[in-house]
Amino acid sequence: MSPHFSLFGGLREKIRFRIRFGNSSEGSISYEVGNWVYIFDEKKKRWIARFSSVDKVTRKQKEFKRLCLTKTEARKKLDELRQKYEKSGGGSINADKATFVFLAAKYKKERLVPAVYAGERKIAGPRELTSPEGWLKQLLFFFGPAKLNEITRGRIEQFKLWLTKLPTRSRILEKEGGELELITCPKGKQRKIESINRPVELLRVMLKYAVDERMITPDQNPFSQRSTRALIERAAETERERFPTFGEELALINCVVFDIKGNNYRLITIILYPVQHVYIRYVLTHAEYDKGNWKNDCNC
Repeated sequence: MSPHFSLFGGLREKIRFRIRFGNSSEGSISYEVGNWVYIFDEKKKRWIARFSSVDKVTRKQKEFKRLCLTKTEARKKLDELRQKYEKSGGGSINADKATFVFLAAKYKKERLVPAVYAGERKIAGPRELTSPEGWLKQLLFFFGPAKLNEITRGRIEQFKLWLTKLPTRSRILEKEGGELELITCPKGKQRKIESINRPVELLRVMLKYAVDERMITPDQNPFSQRSTRALIERAAETERERFPTFGEELALINCVVFDIKGNNYRLITIILYPVQHVYIRYVLTHAEYDKGNWKNDCNC
């Protein structure tokens, strides 16, 4: 019967004891729980804490090792690996190596695709790609090979400041080999807050995507951290002319009345000719029509 050991903070796991023989670890002894194992390597004279899993960032099998001097240290390192793995929700415990370049390539391939519709409903991709692709180039030029866990609120504020100083009509071109080249426009004007918010909004969506894909943990996402100052200042955007609501539009349009069913009923409608829509308001008898209550909903 397999013995039981308390390895992880009082959590008792069933352990399999075995003697390993081989070229690299001749005579080594290992204690194993599933893919979690710590072994003593006679050749290296070291304890090794080891764990293997499928990396959810690269989709490849990966093995992680920590060399230790003592068995106690090996058990502690194994516990740290386990806690980091569980904190990431079963994702990559090496996700701190994921870069923005990797995220941008993955996001562009999976999300920045031509719009896909099911009937009249859009189910994937933006309606227009030119603007998002331009914002993505700005983000790539600034953040480049930075690790995702290094993108902090401070770095985002620096990005916003850089955009403020970048004249309008400036372009970022992709050269052969994927290198980006910035071509500034001397005659360009200072950017409005709207053109700064849009790339930052795209970054927010991408980092949320990175959390969903287990590239970073939720607490590493700067947009999920509480702060007295918002990273996206929508209130500072130029106030646009307000469009009337649907109800306000209806109030400006006269009703159209039809006699139906041999002139026994009156059909009260509103017709929006530009979009070729007919909205049925009432179906009334002559007596109900003559009362005139329906006129309260029409500009009649």
